[in-house]
Amino acid sequence: MIANWIDAELRNWAAWCWSGEFPGPRPHDRAASAEGRYLPPSDLGDEPEQPRIRPNRDRAEVVHRVYLTQLDTRERRVICLRYVDGWPAKKIPRLMRISEAMFEAAMIQAGRRVGEAFREIA
Repeated sequence: MIANWIDAELRNWAAWCWSGEFPGPRPHDRAASAEGRYLPPSDLGDEPEQPRIRPNRDRAEVVHRVYLTQLDTRERRVICLRYVDGWPAKKIPRLMRISEAMFEAAMIQAGRRVGEAFREIA
């Protein structure tokens, strides 16, 4: 649907959205109990987690400016559901109650505007 490099920029933007202080996601290293003293069982037998790649803030802010100023409500919702919330592309049209053609058009338009923003700064 959209170019791989634009998809990578949108994924970087989504990672940037989830990084930072609360209200972002908190690591699950403590119990939700009042004491907060619970320690999870050891992971010694599991495979180590892949290190997270830190998002490129400058490039993410370019995407965020496009998100705030150039995208309509449908395009915003589509890219949020796809990239930030991580919904599978096949389920988004039904969730939003739109046709697959409308979903694809919104993704293509959002990708086109993100691509144009990067071409302008290059």
